[in-house]
Amino acid sequence: MLKRLEMQAICSHRETVIEFGEGKNVFTGVTGSGKTSILIAIAFAFLGPQVPGWNLGELITDGEAQGRVILDFVDHSTGQTYRIRRTISRSESNPSSGSQRECEIVNLDTNDRSVGDKAVADTLNQLGFDPAVFSNVVYMRQGEFTRIVQETQEQKEVLDKLFKVASLENAHVELGKRSGPIQELETKLGEFKIEIGSLKQEADKLGYEETLLKKLGEERRQKEEALRKDRRRLEEASAMMERITPKLEQLNAAEELIKKEVFRRDGIARTIDNLRRGLPSVIEIEMKDDPLELAKGMAFRLKGEVDSRATTGERIKEVDTCIESLTNEEQKLVVAIQAIDTEMAKMNEQRGEIDLYLQGKREKPEVRCDRCGSILTIDQWNRHLKEIESEIGAREDRSSPLRLGLKETKEQLSKKRQELAALHEDEKVLEAMRFAAKQADQILSDIKSSYASIGELTKARDRHFRDLVEIVEVDGSDRGAEKLVAKMVGDIQAEVSVLKREIPRLEKELADFEELQFRPQSERLERVKGAIRKYETLLPVISDIELRMHLLEDIRSILRRVQPAVRKQFVQAVSSLANSYFEDIYSSGDVKKLRLTADYEFIADRRDYSRHAIGLSGGQRVAVSIAFLLALSELLSTTGFVIMDEPTTHLDEKRREDLVAVLTALQNVPQLIIVDHNPELKEAADFRFNVSLDDEGNSVVEPEM
Repeated sequence: MLKRLEMQAICSHRETVIEFGEGKNVFTGVTGSGKTSILIAIAFAFLGPQVPGWNLGELITDGEAQGRVILDFVDHSTGQTYRIRRTISRSESNPSSGSQRECEIVNLDTNDRSVGDKAVADTLNQLGFDPAVFSNVVYMRQGEFTRIVQETQEQKEVLDKLFKVASLENAHVELGKRSGPIQELETKLGEFKIEIGSLKQEADKLGYEETLLKKLGEERRQKEEALRKDRRRLEEASAMMERITPKLEQLNAAEELIKKEVFRRDGIARTIDNLRRGLPSVIEIEMKDDPLELAKGMAFRLKGEVDSRATTGERIKEVDTCIESLTNEEQKLVVAIQAIDTEMAKMNEQRGEIDLYLQGKREKPEVRCDRCGSILTIDQWNRHLKEIESEIGAREDRSSPLRLGLKETKEQLSKKRQELAALHEDEKVLEAMRFAAKQADQILSDIKSSYASIGELTKARDRHFRDLVEIVEVDGSDRGAEKLVAKMVGDIQAEVSVLKREIPRLEKELADFEELQFRPQSERLERVKGAIRKYETLLPVISDIELRMHLLEDIRSILRRVQPAVRKQFVQAVSSLANSYFEDIYSSGDVKKLRLTADYEFIADRRDYSRHAIGLSGGQRVAVSIAFLLALSELLSTTGFVIMDEPTTHLDEKRREDLVAVLTALQNVPQLIIVDHNPELKEAADFRFNVSLDDEGNSVVEPEM
């Protein structure tokens, strides 16, 4: 049902808005006022560029570049309101032609929107709108009312659509198509049968695959058992080694320490021998095999030697004091002798000069007398010479004892120095002996410590060995116990080593067996079981498909067989209702009855004969067409409205009055849109509209109260 139409620059309507009502909407006005343009705008909204009889450019108001139609309608099946909006533009190169520029349909209740001509057509199709039905039944154009009774193939197809016969035939065809459901089921059935044959072959292998898996399972069990045994042996051996290892490490550590201590002891013994060899030759040490006894003897002997030379230091001090005293005496004698020698040298020099003077070998020296200060004469010089010689002799007498004392002092000093040197040598020997004594004491302490350590370590080793003997459970009193323990420990270690290599190998072997044999076999068995399950599942599916195929074949056959019955039922109903309308419109004519045959022939029965409705006179054809149109609209309207353009054409006054009466009484068509130039049609209207032109030639639509 139409609700609202807005026309912008469409034909003579520059800006027209029409609110439609439920029931009969009648538009009247003089010829050329723009009544038919309203119906064309409605047809353009639904059909788009395919609106019959019009070029899109002709729809646009003169002087305008584009026009727009906006139509609101209510879908009679859902009650939802939709809005169609279409815009056309005039071609710049050819103003008489045009093209659709914009197109959309909007659900005003949900705001769903479809844009584009195809999308709009698809949406209308989903709402049950069919362009052919609209053009041939819903919209009766001016002068084409009789087209409804024309027995054309197009009209037959339209009637099939209205009577739903076309839907039945379409369903029959769709079911029989290669892409139809029956063929799909047949294809699927063929695929399932091939699959079930393959599954049957797979299912037949169940016994073989189960036997093979059982055999592989037993082999896997044996491998797992061998692996468990080796792991258990490894656990036991590892547990034994966990107990043995600490004791063995302690035993080995003790033996290693004993070896080190013995080596140290031997080193000390070598040190004793080296020390003995390095002692002064004056000390002789008795050689002994036992290093400890040798160290004791050496330490005792060296201590005695050191003690016997304890006064050497004091003696050195005494000799040093004596040497110092003799040295001082020597210095004094040397000084005294040197003083006498100096005086004698001076006197000998004077004597020499005087002898040379007296011999006439040099000039007279001017020598003044020490006593009187006068210059000496020759006599005086002779007398002085004798005096000098006398003094020289006296000095020689004085120096002789001094020189003898100096000689004796030097001899004593030499002896003391030799004695001091000997004492210093003794002191060096003493120092060496002291150092050797300290070394001997240290060696004695070290060797005692070494013997003590060896003893303690030996006790510890024996204790660890007893613990080890207890762990491996052998007789420790046996003379070969050590070898037996060593062999058992070696065997356990070897077993752990072998098992640590063997277990990963067995694990890998088991994993490879699982991966390459057992699991693939398990999967094969599962596939066989799955095939059996699927086989058992497919059997009812195949039966169901076969049942559905038979059912669809039956339905397809029924769809074809039921068409004549459906067509007959609708034909009878339309014929009956059309006769009722025709009697009201054309009650006094010679046509007594109208019939629509199963072949869609519109027949008018007269008193003596029947003829096709298309062969009636113009007024009769219009009346028959209106009767059938009203009947079809009342029974089968798919849009909720019917459009009539100038339905009174070819009707005389009496027929027009009858038509008005029929339309006035008409209640079963939800909405009629009627355009006519005869004002008497307003009497049948629920909503009246007057269409006229204003002074500028624009159409004006005004509702009348």
